[in-house]
Amino acid sequence: MGKALAAHGNLPAARKEMELALAQLDSDASLFYEYGSLLRRMGDSEGALQSFRKAVKLDSKEPRYRTRLGGILVERGDLEEAEQQLRQAVLLNDRHAEALYFLARALVGRNNLGEASDLIKKAVEIEPDNPDFLYHQGLVFEKGLQVRNAIDSFTKSIDKGGRTADAYEHLGVNLMTENRFVEAVNAFKKAAELDPKRARLWGLVADAEQQSGDLDGAIRDFQRALTQNPNLPAVWTKLGIAYKDKDCRGCRTKAVDALQRAIRVDPGDATAHHELGYMFKDDGRRRDAIAEFRRYLDLRPDAGDVGTVQDDIYYLQEESRRTP
Repeated sequence: MGKALAAHGNLPAARKEMELALAQLDSDASLFYEYGSLLRRMGDSEGALQSFRKAVKLDSKEPRYRTRLGGILVERGDLEEAEQQLRQAVLLNDRHAEALYFLARALVGRNNLGEASDLIKKAVEIEPDNPDFLYHQGLVFEKGLQVRNAIDSFTKSIDKGGRTADAYEHLGVNLMTENRFVEAVNAFKKAAELDPKRARLWGLVADAEQQSGDLDGAIRDFQRALTQNPNLPAVWTKLGIAYKDKDCRGCRTKAVDALQRAIRVDPGDATAHHELGYMFKDDGRRRDAIAEFRRYLDLRPDAGDVGTVQDDIYYLQEESRRTP
């Protein structure tokens, strides 16, 4: 009865029925498995964990029970025990796709990327239309810097019904790596439409627009991100650069204001100090430029343009001596 109610979406009623059943029969492993699965759907992670533990204790040879126990442990971040449980599940049934999938996730979290890649590929081979498997395969490819494979997996996940903000965001990130900026704009916009309150997504839309040459769109969407969350230092920096590149009336002042705001939000934003240094240099504000360049070098002593910036500091100091 409880399982049927859960299938129809009446989760509270299903929970009540299952609890009544468990009160009368507390030695049924499958009932604890179903109850744990229901609690997981309802967001009761601790209750689900305890129920899956009971199922495994009652029947340690059923791979589904160990898989769900391992899966909830992965979701809770207990990766060491998760790996132990899931390896046992795979030993019991090496074609159980869910066990392979969760074991791959556990191993990614433990930096065993090679084995994780093999396992998630096998899970996808068994269930090629599972959007969650495809999405996490994309994450494994992304972590391994296999960008084109990541794009393919995220695209397939979306096509198979996994239309989530996370899937579109990761697709966009990998498209950016491939310099496919217009496609990245579209992916990030879809992510932002699905989760419009996630401010950084509008920052990513704007970043892709900026890279594609759409400065007006970039400025608009950087501002949109900052309206939602004004404490995004990298976004303030990129907004400043967009205003600088646009080079319109008043844009230079807006660029300086945005870069200074970036530094107020995060004094360690090396790029903002770097950009301000060159803007001040161009404006003849030598003392301010030197201060920004020095702060940049303090933050990025290993930067590729250290020699150039040091030369600029020397030039500005000499110029100041000649023309105070």
